[in-house]
Order: sequence, then C-alpha cells, then structure tokens
Amino acid sequence: MPLGVRPKSEAMDFETLKTLGQIAGIGGLCVGMVILVFKRVITARFLSRLTPDQSFKLLMLMTVGVFLVALVGVGGWVFIASKQTSLPLGALPPQTNSLPVNSSTVANLDARTRELLDAILKGDTNKVSALLAQGANPNAKDAHGQTPLHYAAANNRPEITRLLLNSGARADATNNVGVTPGRIATSLKFNRVATMIGTNTPPHR
Repeated sequence: MPLGVRPKSEAMDFETLKTLGQIAGIGGLCVGMVILVFKRVITARFLSRLTPDQSFKLLMLMTVGVFLVALVGVGGWVFIASKQTSLPLGALPPQTNSLPVNSSTVANLDARTRELLDAILKGDTNKVSALLAQGANPNAKDAHGQTPLHYAAANNRPEITRLLLNSGARADATNNVGVTPGRIATSLKFNRVATMIGTNTPPHR
C-alpha cells in the first residue's frame, strides 16, 4: 500500500467516530443545559410524584449522566480530530518505520537502493550519506511510486531529507496516488521536514 494511503474502512471508522463524538458532545451539552435551566419545570411536571429529596437526587443524577456523555463525546471528537490530517479521506499516511525493504514493494529496485531505503527507515544518516556518495539514486521509485524522500518524510528524518535534497531528490515527486513527500510531512506535522521540502519544491507554472 502506498505511503499516504489508509484503507477506506479505517477512514470511514474515523469519520463515524468523529460524527458520533460531535452528536454526543453537542447533544449532551444541550440536554444538560435544558435540565439546568428548566429544572423547576421538569420537577413540577415529571417528578411531582416523588418527594423533593428524591426529585433532587434524580435530577442531579440525570444532569451528571448527561454531562458525562457530553464530556466523552467532546473528548472523542477532539481525539479523532487530532488524529486526522490535511490529506483527503482515504489518503492518510500510515506508520512506515517497520516496512520491510525486501518485500514486493521494493522488489523492482536494485540492492543499493533497497539499502538506502533500509537506512532511511532506521535513521542511519551516515549510511545514507555513504550510499548516496556511491551512486544510489535519490529519485528511484518503488512499486507504489514512492521515492527515498517519501520514506524520509514519512519517518521524520530531517538530516536524511537534507542529504537527499542536496543529492538531487525531487521535492515535487508524487507516488501512485499523487501524494508528495512534503504533503506527507505536513500531514504528520513533521514541520522541520515539511519546511525543508517546501523550500526545495519548484513553483507551479
């Protein structure tokens, strides 16, 4: 699966959870406020058969319960929102630091390029530098169109990003789903990497 792509079912789950959080949060707050504002009316109309003490306890229990639901909803909403990124639905970047470089994803690449990707994933700056000096292609693409710069961006490797850019890596390279390294770094909030790539991206004509 290309960097920058999350299964559609997972993306839908995020949207569903976010919607439920919004409903629970906003709905809970609204109901809670109604109970507090109209507690006397509610007590007189719906709890008149109970003693004042029982009415008060039941009303407080309802209020606390509703606000707890609202709190959980708002918390879930904020959590899901923080996990979402600027990439469109179905194009969220996965964790890639455990991606095996001997899989079918990189089967089309030569041994030196596979070593380069492995070094990037491990954060081995010295080895990346050595491999680039030996002629490793900084613009080679794996089976999903991902370049070494995509891997560096997805794994927050600023020094390696600098090495790749200085070696001629294209900042505007896109993978098979049209995602650039800078877009991945931005979506993951890897600001330093995103800035480095952004300053090396050719302007649109």
